[in-house]
Amino acid sequence: MKRNSRTFCEGKLVIFFTISISVIALMIWFFLHLAAIEKYKIRNGLETESTRVERALIDRIEHTSAIINNINSQIARSPHDAKHINEILEKFKSTPELSDTFSWTIFSWANAQNKITVDANYGILKETIDLSSRDYIAFTKSEPNKFHLGKPVFGSTSKKWMIPGGVGIVDKNGKYLGATTIGFEIDSLARSLHQAIQNDNIGLELFGFDGTPILYANNHSFGSSEKSQNHELKTTILSSKNNTQIDVNLFDNTHGILVKKLGDLPYFLVLKYSAKAINNSLWQGFFSRSVEIFCLFFIAAFLLIFIYKREELQRQKIRALRKIVAQTRSASKK
Repeated sequence: MKRNSRTFCEGKLVIFFTISISVIALMIWFFLHLAAIEKYKIRNGLETESTRVERALIDRIEHTSAIINNINSQIARSPHDAKHINEILEKFKSTPELSDTFSWTIFSWANAQNKITVDANYGILKETIDLSSRDYIAFTKSEPNKFHLGKPVFGSTSKKWMIPGGVGIVDKNGKYLGATTIGFEIDSLARSLHQAIQNDNIGLELFGFDGTPILYANNHSFGSSEKSQNHELKTTILSSKNNTQIDVNLFDNTHGILVKKLGDLPYFLVLKYSAKAINNSLWQGFFSRSVEIFCLFFIAAFLLIFIYKREELQRQKIRALRKIVAQTRSASKK
């Protein structure tokens, strides 16, 4: 009888340890599974938002390019008449509405000598402004009728940090006549690109091909990026070609980063997922799953105790019945 009782106790311990180990293994599996789901969610979120931002930027540039080509077609009728050019550009004076909608600074006309002679805001300039040092000007000559963007500069007439650009025009003989130029105000552009992002946990940065930071935007601030302190990110940007690179780390050095080349534009888009949001989502998910597992564990333990109590009751009844039977047999023999 003692041997049976001891065997039963040992059996209970085996069942208990089996359940405990199973619960621990289940928790580890849940955590790894949850981490995989979280990683997929972050990657998917970054890819989705990068498409939105890219589309917003390209749409803005294509729209601006179409308007400048229309302006150029009118200027080409009398490209040396400053009054004629001024009348055309005057329609595009800088206003808060234009800045908010298109991020434009000021439309200007630079003649064949690369000097601004007419400005939408200031009219016909008495003192011209030389744009020869601007990198995009050379491209307006070699590839006219195409919108070219340059490195960020402090605008000569707008007096704002901007991304300059322009479209050159030539006459029927292919002679360069000049270029209509425009700038995208960086602070305004950063705001508009951030508005395209629907996930509040994602911020963005824009870099040039040489890894130079251009602008940033997150839930707290917008504007021109200063010199990047993230050397690893700069290395990733410089090593990127035409492929989108995504790096997600949920534990050590928690981060979620996407680096993407923006079509034919001379920029790399970098999206960053909030490390705090990643941690909160991961641990909240793990906590909720842990609660579920512990509930299952307690239910299993309750059922085990219930089954044990019921079996113990049955054994007591059997022992009592055997005792009665034994007493009856003993009495009958006497």
